[in-house]
Amino acid sequence: MRQYIIDRLKEEHISEKNNKYYISLPMFNSVWFYPLLGQFIFNDKVVQFDVISEMIRDKILVFKSIETHQGELMPRYILNHEND
Repeated sequence: MRQYIIDRLKEEHISEKNNKYYISLPMFNSVWFYPLLGQFIFNDKVVQFDVISEMIRDKILVFKSIETHQGELMPRYILNHEND
């Protein structure tokens, strides 16, 4: 699951970077933390907490901001593009 998420996030980033008319939706280029349920979601599907927390710990995902997603305020994490 970890590699699947990384691959999808990279694809979105590359698509947006290479095509100035492509606008990636936050649903597809972010991992969200739903605090009310204590769950991470990606592509509107629940992902095991351990998978995402490990990616945050390893700095694969970095905190971007707190935004409204699905009508709730949620922390948003994106792929770390530090090496782009």
